[in-house]
Amino acid sequence: DAPDTNKRIGWAAAAAFLILWGCAVGYLDTRGADWTFPLISMGVFGIALSGLAWLLTRGLRTLDLRVKEQSRSAAVIAERLRGHPAISAVLYPGLPDHPGHAIWKRDFLGSSGLFSVILKPASRKAVAALLDNLQLFGLGYSWGGFESLITLETHQLRARKAPPTLAGPLLRLHIGLEDPADLIADLEQGLMAWR
Repeated sequence: DAPDTNKRIGWAAAAAFLILWGCAVGYLDTRGADWTFPLISMGVFGIALSGLAWLLTRGLRTLDLRVKEQSRSAAVIAERLRGHPAISAVLYPGLPDHPGHAIWKRDFLGSSGLFSVILKPASRKAVAALLDNLQLFGLGYSWGGFESLITLETHQLRARKAPPTLAGPLLRLHIGLEDPADLIADLEQGLMAWR
């Protein structure tokens, strides 16, 4: 027999957690009198995971708004960086001159806040100066959050069996929820130190 609505398991949260975090948890409507599932889940998954599931479900409520804003900001920043004298290429399929733009436009409704730029040839010292002079961009890989991040990817590409030939260092940017004008100014400041 099916459980009543006050005792049902929130499998949507479990599925989202499984997809995004690699393990399954659920939540239970605590208005019910049966505490069997919460006690079993704490034993199997731990109390900490139930807190993570709560944070995940809370974050999912605003995900659409955040992705749309980050996408809009990324498009503005990618367009602005496209003609910068220090940059060889902007790798963002949303730009009309990107080689994959037609496929992107055909298959997608939008984009994310993630894109890359290839700098003109530069020394490690110059790239370090660029990264060190950024104030708003953090260094890291926690894409999907609200903050803007940047990473140097050139060294990872060299480890591939067939590394791509690039004009210069590759930077990957995750555009967060900060004002795009502020992020552009921060990148300009970093690029001034790069020169």
